[in-house]
Amino acid sequence: MDQQHLPSELSESAATIFKSFMSRTAKLEELAVLGMQHLGGYFRVVETFRRAPLSNVYEVIDNIIKANPTDKLQEYVDSGFWNHDFNFQNIGRLCTCKEGLEDHLSKAKALLGELEILKDDAICTTHHIHDYYSDLGPKCPEDSVDHQMSSTQEVVQDSILLDSSVSRATLMAIILGMLKLDFTMQEKIIRSLNLKTSSSELESYCLLWELRPYVDDNVLLLAWKHISV
Repeated sequence: MDQQHLPSELSESAATIFKSFMSRTAKLEELAVLGMQHLGGYFRVVETFRRAPLSNVYEVIDNIIKANPTDKLQEYVDSGFWNHDFNFQNIGRLCTCKEGLEDHLSKAKALLGELEILKDDAICTTHHIHDYYSDLGPKCPEDSVDHQMSSTQEVVQDSILLDSSVSRATLMAIILGMLKLDFTMQEKIIRSLNLKTSSSELESYCLLWELRPYVDDNVLLLAWKHISV
């Protein structure tokens, strides 16, 4: 790598790494939304199993049943007021939701691994930039005003370049930490799901998943602003 162009090349590399990092972060955001749909679907299906079956102990319902003696309704009454076909369909939906959540974990884990690598690359690039300017050493003083102004401008530009690289690497580390905590929460929720999970617990899981308490939206917003820097 040409030493003369090293700073700009390192800067471009740092920016590219950061964009790749944020692109994968966006994919994780999309996965979280899709995962919420699967979790909500699981919740709704489980609730159908807990719903009380139609009963003829009430006069209005009993009159409706007697007034509509269809084969379908009679089969429902004979089965003890349970729609077995509907239950089988719900079991299928339940399995689909659970498979979707497991797929979410697999894809999210893979993306987190990629984010980890990009974060390490960003830190490495930042170290290279820091080492480059450290090796340059202090500039010799000159009497020329133009030279002094030029040197000052170079120092300012160097400082901006290094600060920008450090800021991006720091943001990446913070975001990765948040996303890891969010993933751990999601994994615990998914692993705890079963037909015995109470309705209030399932509702709380859905709320936590949607709120994403470990993810600071302000940090993400700041990171997206750095894309254009």
